[in-house]
Amino acid sequence: MSIGLIDIDLLSRINENHDRDAGDQALLHVVAAARGLLRSQDIISRSGEEEFIVVFPESNAPGATFALDRLRSVLERIPLRYQGKAIPVTISVGIAEMHPSDTLSDLIQRAERCLRKAKDSGRNLVINEMDLA
Repeated sequence: MSIGLIDIDLLSRINENHDRDAGDQALLHVVAAARGLLRSQDIISRSGEEEFIVVFPESNAPGATFALDRLRSVLERIPLRYQGKAIPVTISVGIAEMHPSDTLSDLIQRAERCLRKAKDSGRNLVINEMDLA
């Protein structure tokens, strides 16, 4: 099993430059794109104001990385259409794979480190724990 933590880049800026409804539409835009790309057994859930967690049962980190980089790429190419405007929506992602000795907390902490690295490296990136080694 692997997990991916997704953070919508600069969602607060979308809210400030447009309005809160635009931010809500950005959240829906990400979920709609994810549902169109993820497998039926993959689970996406909102975990914070601008964050989502994706659970990939029976997938390793490279598989999860492939799926979420596809999502990142689609979002980068297809902006949110809101009130006649094209609003760019990008994501930063951190991915970790469950190991036999892991607790759920271990897994989430590693994914969070990867997400921080993606954001600190300029955003609109997918980083998995193998990238940190």
